[in-house]
Amino acid sequence: MGIMKKSFWCSCTLLFSSLVLSSVSFGETEVKINARLISDEVPFNREAMLTVTATWKGPANAIKIFPVDPPTTTNLKLVSTSTANTVSSQGDIVVSTREYEFYFVGETLGMAYIDEVILRYHDADLQEHVLRTARLPLKIIDAVDENGNLFSVYLYGSIVLLLIAAGGGFVFLKKKKSNKKDQVLAEQVKTPQEEALDDLRNKVQLHSNELDKQYDQVSKIVWRYLRLHFKIPQSVGTTDELLQILESKNVGMEDVVAIREVLQACDLVKFSGGGTDLNKLNRIYNIAIQFIEKIKINELNT
Repeated sequence: MGIMKKSFWCSCTLLFSSLVLSSVSFGETEVKINARLISDEVPFNREAMLTVTATWKGPANAIKIFPVDPPTTTNLKLVSTSTANTVSSQGDIVVSTREYEFYFVGETLGMAYIDEVILRYHDADLQEHVLRTARLPLKIIDAVDENGNLFSVYLYGSIVLLLIAAGGGFVFLKKKKSNKKDQVLAEQVKTPQEEALDDLRNKVQLHSNELDKQYDQVSKIVWRYLRLHFKIPQSVGTTDELLQILESKNVGMEDVVAIREVLQACDLVKFSGGGTDLNKLNRIYNIAIQFIEKIKINELNT
């Protein structure tokens, strides 16, 4: 009888443990979504920014997020969008964030509305989930005065400048235009590879005390080169989206891995404020140069 009682309690304990573990596993891939406006009113001549943030526990690739479409609006016009990924930590737990920003301008004065943003994603078990944000109201108010009380000062200054320009500005402008034309022609001669290599060698300061700015410089140069060389659309704004396009363009896996290391290191510094290591900066700097030179050599041989 005692043995049967012990077996019963052991079974209950195991069952309870398995339920707890299942709950933890589910929680690790649960996504939370939030939408917010900086203010509930905006001047007619200013932009309103809607920020939609999705967060989940685990690395960025723990789930697959499908492309998010801009929300339907009333009395608003969409002018631009942007997307960013962030990885942070809470103790021993990794937390990933995907942030979408939508910028709108009002069409008329009065109330405006932003409908729900729909986020679809697959969890680790390839189960599809759909999340929706709340509908948000926004009031479009009178335009703010761009010039204010400085109008008369600007007018007076403009008249003085025009009088000075009438005396000797023509020669200066003509010379400046000629120099600018020569500069444009010189820049047009450079290929995207040559321009990127020059920027890396001239703009990235490997011995600077502001390492975060150097990481940002590497990221901007590599992104600009990839957009020009592989014709990447401006709508692509995250490293994951970029790498998927490179793979679809038959870029070698070794090269994709190299670019992933460079851009993810820069993203970590930009969005998390960490990883500003001089040795790491030197490594991704050399990887970027080798990647661009390799493509340049391959094109010369074809």
